[in-house]
Amino acid sequence: MDNNQIYFIEEFLDQFDENIFELYPEREEGNYALIDGKEVLVPESYKGISYYLFHRREHVSWYLGDEDNGFEIIIYTDKGSIPKKTISLIKPTLKILHELDSIARSEPDDFDHKEELAYITIDENIVILCYYATTVNTEWDVVFECIPGGLKIKSIGLKNDFSNRCVLWR
Repeated sequence: MDNNQIYFIEEFLDQFDENIFELYPEREEGNYALIDGKEVLVPESYKGISYYLFHRREHVSWYLGDEDNGFEIIIYTDKGSIPKKTISLIKPTLKILHELDSIARSEPDDFDHKEELAYITIDENIVILCYYATTVNTEWDVVFECIPGGLKIKSIGLKNDFSNRCVLWR
């Protein structure tokens, strides 16, 4: 396990400002083509080169770290702004990220995936840590739900029998 990936988080907390994130608008599911440098939704009958994109919720994003030890933070927004309830989760969640990561990586598995944290999604009532394996083509989510005073693990991949594992805010 390489926790170097999240050691620099304290530095980020001192600099955190909700206005520094890049906004990604909601995107409708469908066929898209690059037209004049922009992604444009096109009909299925479109004759040029097109590609299919899934629905994307409006969100802001910021990449932390470098390409060897970084991950992305994704925060869902509403009409271009971060909901107050979500804002109140960001710093406390990042302060306990070491503990959340330890819980996420502590579940025994028959195979060492040499996992890396790809991104964190923060929404009004949940925090999701998404990991990818460096040894095989797979990824999985570790879902924590908000409880009074902290976060409680809800699921790791398809496992969801974690009745009493919590991390309290610092």
